Amino acid sequence: MNNTHRTKVVNVLVIGTGAAGLRAAIAAHEAGCEVLVVGKRPRSDPHTVLAAGGINAVLGTVEPQDSWQQHFADTLQEGYFLAEPRAVELLVREAPAAVLELADWGCQFARTPDGKLDQRFFGAHKYRRTCYAGDYTGRAILETLLKRVNRLRIAIHEYQYVSRLLINDRQCYGVMAFDLHSGERTVYLADAVILAAGGHTRCWRRSSSRRDENTGDGMWLALQAGCELIDMELVQFHPTGMVAPETMAGTLVTEAVRGEGGRLYNSEGERFMERYDPERLELSTRDRIALANYTEISEGRGGPNGGVFRVQRSGPGA
Repeated sequence: MNNTHRTKVVNVLVIGTGAAGLRAAIAAHEAGCEVLVVGKRPRSDPHTVLAAGGINAVLGTVEPQDSWQQHFADTLQEGYFLAEPRAVELLVREAPAAVLELADWGCQFARTPDGKLDQRFFGAHKYRRTCYAGDYTGRAILETLLKRVNRLRIAIHEYQYVSRLLINDRQCYGVMAFDLHSGERTVYLADAVILAAGGHTRCWRRSSSRRDENTGDGMWLALQAGCELIDMELVQFHPTGMVAPETMAGTLVTEAVRGEGGRLYNSEGERFMERYDPERLELSTRDRIALANYTEISEGRGGPNGGVFRVQRSGPGA
């Protein structure tokens, strides 16, 4: 076996070429660091491109009465008060500036007739605060970040599978990786390593993730390096997706469909969310809708293909 490898030294190494990884790389570059990003997929095709519906921020362009305090309250309440309040506050207070920054960098968000960023409803939000780019918001955001990364001349190494974090005295000083096409091995040495490698949802048979992504790589790397993983049971299940035909199984039916008036019906033609959350209906929280779906299926009111419910604007036959 050939044990040779090449070595690359940088200040900051980012693992993951999705939106989180690219934005982290931009921030590190702006702080004066030499940055390198590595990922196992093409830079133009991480899981971020599958995000469809939108990104939430209090801009008040459609409903001026909205506030970061209300966004904070919505998030804590609908998360059953399990979220860390300080983290939630940081998120909702900084989200507007982050979204406006993306717009300034050229992200093609939808606009109102007077040129402001448009916003629509998403589940569990009291006001319209979801910015969107048609049904391809994730791709629009990724393309914007890639253009920014290219402009800043931040290097990206594609098709790099990171197999191990290099640890000495409880400090990470780099990673071992190999090229998925050539098999060439590289040792990346860095002063800091940022893990932004996605989730682990491919452990379920039906998932909106593609088969070679969200396989828990980053979590496994951290665990093998001695890190403690917390809150692993807190996985959000999106309530609407395709189950048939098999080639489409797992394909996301974006929340925007419900936000724009889509309705859920069981096999008996009943708009069943009227029983589970009569006030918010299909704009209830994802966990409540997912539980409602499960209950309808388990009690025999699911569809012929295992539980897909018709999503329509007015009702069966529309």
